[in-house]
Amino acid sequence: MSNIIGNLPVTLQNGTTADASQVMTDLNYIVNQVNANAAPNSAPFPGVASGSLINVRTITSSGTYTPTAGTNSIIAVVVGGGGAGGGAPATGSGQVSCGAAGGSGGWQVARFTSGFSGVSVTIGAGGVGSAGSQGGAGGTSSFNGVNGGGGLAGGVNGPSSTTALVNGGGGGAVSGSALYGAQGAAGDDTFVTVGGGLFHAKGGSNPWGTGGNVVSSASGFGAGGGGSINGGSSGAQTGPNGAAGAVIIFEYA
Repeated sequence: MSNIIGNLPVTLQNGTTADASQVMTDLNYIVNQVNANAAPNSAPFPGVASGSLINVRTITSSGTYTPTAGTNSIIAVVVGGGGAGGGAPATGSGQVSCGAAGGSGGWQVARFTSGFSGVSVTIGAGGVGSAGSQGGAGGTSSFNGVNGGGGLAGGVNGPSSTTALVNGGGGGAVSGSALYGAQGAAGDDTFVTVGGGLFHAKGGSNPWGTGGNVVSSASGFGAGGGGSINGGSSGAQTGPNGAAGAVIIFEYA
């Protein structure tokens, strides 16, 4: 095993003597193991693949997957599209209305050691917001039998002369054999009262995307659009869009 980091000084700045040989031995061992596994420490999965990481592919359009030359195994992250936030309906004088936030897409992590070349890839679209009404749900992303379902769109409520309350869209489901994954997170409910209070309207998030806030679209992959609100005498709002899904592939030699 090579010495990656080097030795600490024997005499420290405060004049004391240190024996850090065992600490450095342990630390170098850890660094060598990370390098051997070649998995970035920011990757949201354990180092289950053998061989060196040779490429990371982020696929955002449906098509056919062709591995980079020299790829012997892959880890695929499949993320469904996020749902749109609801568009707050038009209001008259002294009225309020609201649209709830959209849910995020379901996601899964799977490993393949064979049978992945030429596989069809489907990318779920993000839900598109609608003016004054519920928008669209996110689409399902899939790769080699592993599926991340799309998040649902947030509903709408109002106009009302007192309060408006509506539930956020649910998170997308998952299916197929994978190492692990999770159903998408639901979008926040949205609540508004005449004269004042509002709350919560953030879209569902996941490890690869951030849900939109009030009247803002999602960012990243598979997150839900934010909610929307209207005070008195306002035109219909268009609900924020959800983020499209993706398939992220880590290729190993």
